[in-house]
Amino acid sequence: MDSLLYITDSKLFPIQLKLYQIIYNNMQLEIAAAEGNIASNLLPESLKAASVMFATIPILLVYPWLQRYFISGIMIGAIKG
Repeated sequence: MDSLLYITDSKLFPIQLKLYQIIYNNMQLEIAAAEGNIASNLLPESLKAASVMFATIPILLVYPWLQRYFISGIMIGAIKG
């Protein structure tokens, strides 16, 4: 996975990639636990839901303040000359 990335410094990864890595690592732990017959208390669906909320909430909090710029951009593009 890391060989396909242009950004090699993990501190500069976008939030989507960090969340993907968390989910991917959790899936790998579940596979290892299933193969080794180890009882696992990991909650994959809860982790996925939490990562979606973690990525969505900042957008929902910032959008109301930036909404006027989106609307003005749409209106400028809709005016015919």
